[in-house]
Amino acid sequence: MSEAADTEALGETPAYVLLDGSFLIDRPVDVVWPLILEYTSWQQYSSADHISGKAGHVGEVVLLKKEEPGLENFPQYYARTLKIEPCRRVVWKTWPAVADQGPPFWGIVDFRVSDKDGRTRFTYSVYYEFALQGEGQDAVSNFEAEMTNGFEELMSSVFPKLRNLAEHGYMAESATT
Repeated sequence: MSEAADTEALGETPAYVLLDGSFLIDRPVDVVWPLILEYTSWQQYSSADHISGKAGHVGEVVLLKKEEPGLENFPQYYARTLKIEPCRRVVWKTWPAVADQGPPFWGIVDFRVSDKDGRTRFTYSVYYEFALQGEGQDAVSNFEAEMTNGFEELMSSVFPKLRNLAEHGYMAESATT
């Protein structure tokens, strides 16, 4: 049975948010990399609780509540570290902490860093699937557009904070990527 048939049989319609991008940070990878793993130092969470696994290692699970522009109403969620390639890449899987706080979802967040002439090229891929209940295509398209806008607003808020923390040792509240 195809995935589309699976979701239709459950009365669910999938909606997707797929975003990729990159920018330069004027610091070497060895300075930027530890900040990537210390994501609570440049992202706003009202809560970030360790649940299981060894902190900072593959298998770690944390419970997060995001408090960033664009995702103020995003539900509390779990994040499991799936892959760490030191000074290169970290990948997380996310899913909702409470099933009835919005549509079910799962996401993959992939951050990569590479050297670019002594600077850091930061590359991100964010892939989310939401299971909407009984929604028509117009509602799905509207949901996807709304969520995409929210994630883009989030990225325009947090990534300048990462850049400023790496380059200047502090987070600027507003900057452009």
